[in-house]
Amino acid sequence: MDVSYQIESPGNTQSDMFQLYPELEQVFRVKPLEPYEGNHLQREGDKDNILPESPKSDISGANEDNFYDIPLGIPNEERNVPGEPLTPEDFENALKLELLVPPQEEGSVDPLEVAGLFQGDIAGVNISDLVLERNAIRDLGLRWSHGIVPYVISASFSVYERSVIAAAFLDYHQHSCIKFVPRTTQQDYVYLLKGAGCSSAVGRQGGSQQVSLGPGCLYKGIIVHELMHAVGFWHEQSRGDRDHFVTVLWDNIQRGETVLWDNIQR
Repeated sequence: MDVSYQIESPGNTQSDMFQLYPELEQVFRVKPLEPYEGNHLQREGDKDNILPESPKSDISGANEDNFYDIPLGIPNEERNVPGEPLTPEDFENALKLELLVPPQEEGSVDPLEVAGLFQGDIAGVNISDLVLERNAIRDLGLRWSHGIVPYVISASFSVYERSVIAAAFLDYHQHSCIKFVPRTTQQDYVYLLKGAGCSSAVGRQGGSQQVSLGPGCLYKGIIVHELMHAVGFWHEQSRGDRDHFVTVLWDNIQRGETVLWDNIQR
């Protein structure tokens, strides 16, 4: 272990410290640093967390402007750092869950309203480009190769929430050809995180693409729904051929929700 100390007080360098307490050098296995006036403690107004100009600490670009943003609803939000993939224990817990969705509390906010996206939960949509003859994407470039979808999951999810996500994965694994696998080196993957509401883009977008599972979204059915978008499906009720088969009773739709039933076609 290589431990170094910078002590800022006149005539009290690290070399002096080890002259007074030679046993410290052996215990910590460090070599004394030569006195260097550039080493300093943090002062009010400093924006860095490194020792500037230190010959022992060459951290290129280590400042706030050069750190990569984590692709989240709120960049660099600490709670949404990537966590470990789902474990066998998560899938075991998934089999023990009671997955009934409780009624929405009076006065609570609809997570689809929070997301504020196309038809409530679909991200990255240019309406002028839409032609929905069916409800699944036709562009081969938007499909996941061989039905394999690599994923990364935020560390912010609790043990219970991870088990609900695992239950949604199991539904796909047991009833479809889609398989969600932990991301290793794949360039394209879905990133499950706690964002604003429930949302996902449709199909493989390239790189890291968010599947937001915010407050009110951590139920198996909702997670399956959002993952269906990520896999490549639009809302069934928006199919271009819908009106050939069903009649929508518009008066029965809740106020403000009619946009969810728009028939997208040109």
